[in-house]
Amino acid sequence: MFEQVIVLLVMGILLSVFASLIASTDLFQSETDQAETLSGQFWFCRSKAIKSNITVRFVFDLNEDSYRAYYIDRDQEEPTEVELVEPTDLPMRGIQVQGGARVTEGPVLISFLPDGVADQVAVFLGEDDEEIQATVVLSRYLNEAHIFEGEHEMDLSQSWEHEFER
Repeated sequence: MFEQVIVLLVMGILLSVFASLIASTDLFQSETDQAETLSGQFWFCRSKAIKSNITVRFVFDLNEDSYRAYYIDRDQEEPTEVELVEPTDLPMRGIQVQGGARVTEGPVLISFLPDGVADQVAVFLGEDDEEIQATVVLSRYLNEAHIFEGEHEMDLSQSWEHEFER
């Protein structure tokens, strides 16, 4: 009887540990959670570029549905890539960079310059067989990314028309 109680106790502990590990994986993240993570990665890369006076390269691979970020360390004899954000899976339906058409395959590179400026970009999130669940829009100059539910068409053209009061 005592042995059965010990076995059940150990099994309960193991089950709770495995359940918490499984729940913390990306398998159960919604597109909104993934959008918030991507927004945080944008903030991190822009801050790193400003504080370290370097150019951070943020690369989306639409064929593999993943992204990563790195910078080139030029202090060595040979320049080397230093990984800032490890390759991370993200179900993407496309990316639109300021002044360009929507890209749905291949790599897309966004550079965060040492002054913090990066191209304005919209990342459309969702599985291939689903509609777009969320859109993350990175502001060109501000240190923020906006998250919109569903597909959010942005006017990313370089139009400088403004209405002025007379």
